[in-house]
Amino acid sequence: MQLDVVSKLTLVLTLLVVALVLIGVVSIVVLLLSFALVFALAPIVGSLVTSCCLVAGGFVLLSVLLVLFRRTLLINPIARFLSSIFLGDDSETGDLTEVPQGKQSAHTSEYY
Repeated sequence: MQLDVVSKLTLVLTLLVVALVLIGVVSIVVLLLSFALVFALAPIVGSLVTSCCLVAGGFVLLSVLLVLFRRTLLINPIARFLSSIFLGDDSETGDLTEVPQGKQSAHTSEYY
């Protein structure tokens, strides 16, 4: 029982660390791409200030959409994933654990 809890917490913490690192890298990439978009839009719209405002408006619109659809995009998938880990429903998480070689079914080899 304790080993099972430790195993599940290790899985959740590992996924959390990977998600944080991935969010950091994606944030840097989005920042650099938004600067590139600002400089690409500047000759088209006429000024650097206008292109900065357009890009900022795009981010505001994206943020509003994220807040409006937060339950379907963020809350429900995270709650479903955590409940599948801690409540033991293995059908939602997929094949997170290794299957012994002798007991592999035919459908598991299709995904590799």
